[in-house]
Amino acid sequence: MEMMLIPIQSPEKVNQPELTIPTLLFENRTDYAALHFDTLDQHRSAFHIIVTKIAYQLKLCDAKGFSTLEEIDNPAELNTEDHYYEDDFTKGVQAESDLAPYKPFCDVIVNALAYPPKKSTASRFSVGIRVEKPDLPAPLPKRPAPLNPLQSLSPAVFEEWQKELAVAKNSRLPGEILIDKTLEVCGERWFIKWAWPVRLCMSVIRICTLGILVFNPWRLTRAKKCDVVPVRYNLAQGGECRIELIDKAAKRVGKKYRLTDEQRSAHPDKDNVPIAHEACLTNPLGQGFLLRWFLEAKRIARFRAPQIDYPKHALTSYKFWQQANGKNTLIPAGLGFLGRAWTPRRELVGQVKMKPVWSEEEFPVLPENFDFRYWNGAPADQQCTHLSAEERFTLTNLSHPDSAHSQTDANGNTLLQFRLPRQSFFVMAIGAEGQVEIHPLLIDTVTIDVEAARVDLVWRLCLPADGSIDQARLMHAKDSEQLKRLQELLILEAQELNVSNAPLSS
Repeated sequence: MEMMLIPIQSPEKVNQPELTIPTLLFENRTDYAALHFDTLDQHRSAFHIIVTKIAYQLKLCDAKGFSTLEEIDNPAELNTEDHYYEDDFTKGVQAESDLAPYKPFCDVIVNALAYPPKKSTASRFSVGIRVEKPDLPAPLPKRPAPLNPLQSLSPAVFEEWQKELAVAKNSRLPGEILIDKTLEVCGERWFIKWAWPVRLCMSVIRICTLGILVFNPWRLTRAKKCDVVPVRYNLAQGGECRIELIDKAAKRVGKKYRLTDEQRSAHPDKDNVPIAHEACLTNPLGQGFLLRWFLEAKRIARFRAPQIDYPKHALTSYKFWQQANGKNTLIPAGLGFLGRAWTPRRELVGQVKMKPVWSEEEFPVLPENFDFRYWNGAPADQQCTHLSAEERFTLTNLSHPDSAHSQTDANGNTLLQFRLPRQSFFVMAIGAEGQVEIHPLLIDTVTIDVEAARVDLVWRLCLPADGSIDQARLMHAKDSEQLKRLQELLILEAQELNVSNAPLSS
């Protein structure tokens, strides 16, 4: 399967000599769905991409409180396009296409509902995700040696070393923390305009102080108690200000806020172009993005506030009034995929050069300053180094307190914990002269759908399409002997590569 993967905008086109990508015979020798396709980077270098996917059900917790992962009955299908909540793109992306050419980092995505701690009546609580590498064996204490080689160790010293050795053999050091993210969730709350007598007093004080004292005409209500909150971007900071032509507020929109003829012709909603439209670039789906011209035109006195925030970036009434006056930037908080057209993600596409007319000899390429981090759809604080296996995941207050695959800690928080199974997907690449190379795939997308009790892992490999490889066989290893043998082959291959690249002695 061959395809060209291009970002959201019409890319630059160039006149170049015809490029032929060497053919690769791909054979999937696993029980899982897999695809091979070819792509070009911004420098017209060709690559073979191989991607596969494996999915698990979250099952009962073991004695240590970790949910066990069990492969689903039928092989998981690769997503060949983006999927939206309720099949509505205005509800946000639930799962992105798996056909990215390369992700520099691993995306960890969580689609979940937030539940307050068990037996809690709080209107505000924390949720979080933590990803850690496996624990490492503790370093063994060095065997003691006497100062004089002709003397022997005293029995006491030797006995103490044996005790330290026994402790170390049964100890492990905590693994590196790859992701540690906490969000604050609350019940419904509202921004409400102060009553007119209060606003009148504010205006009088402002006049009397010659504008030195400026009051905020908005207040934020206390959050209501909640049983469950969907962790989606429509409840995070963001939103849009849009007024339709038929809206009564249209006549109150100032001329400088109305769309120009050029903006109207380029508006994506061709059949229903509004008279004025501004959106939060970081999250057009959310709550709280209301500019002053919109508030005045619509004569709004009450609207919903976000329910999901970063603890240090909660949207207060003061910050809201600042952003309404163009002096504050909203910071959306979520655990799912960011929109491809949202900033800062869309800025990674680079500078797209446009032309009014294309010739038949031109073909599309990526912009020269295209950044492959564009293909990473998770928030930056949910991206980490590529995973391989055995990493530990902990989700806090993101599953029902009574679910079979979770447990409750001493503070009533619900913890969902699991480890990725030890396994490996790898490609046996065969060259024109029969030489064989082993190339492991790495996990670059982990999607956790808590309500469906499912974990999807996407593995990917990117190989230069330089003609050195004729065939690629996708293999899967999961038992200890297979994994041990694979590791030995990789070590041997690395050693041979080091020898072949070593400088010749004079």
